Amino acid sequence: MLVPGLRWGWWSELGGTGSPVLGSTGSTAGTVWEWLLPLGFVVLLLPALPLFAHAEERMFRTGAERWSPARRALTTIRFGLVHAIVGIPIGAALALSIGGAWFMSTYLRAYRLTGSAHDATLESTAAHTAYNGVVLLVLLLLLLAAGAEGLL
Repeated sequence: MLVPGLRWGWWSELGGTGSPVLGSTGSTAGTVWEWLLPLGFVVLLLPALPLFAHAEERMFRTGAERWSPARRALTTIRFGLVHAIVGIPIGAALALSIGGAWFMSTYLRAYRLTGSAHDATLESTAAHTAYNGVVLLVLLLLLLAAGAEGLL
């Protein structure tokens, strides 16, 4: 994020703060909406996590056993950068490529064990869902703590 240009994201350009996925703005700061809206979003998002992860795994991992190492690396970077579409800064999107590399290695390991692209995709989907679930759980705990602090 210290590299010029990598802090840019359309959400912050529009005046949003924090994660664009949670919709935080200056107008909700200091109100109950600052934590209640994101909390509602997280609760609604939880059941859809496996569906989103599976869609991304099909797009970015299925078939990787036939790809060159260069194509795998490029696809892993593209995986991270596609998240900039939701407004997160480019640097944060690039950082998501690290998780994408883990999902890629999970896919390839499962493919080597099973010889099945379908099974490998399901394995990388499970890793991706678990990763997203941990991130959302931490976020949920932070939101609950912020809400409890605001009530005191």
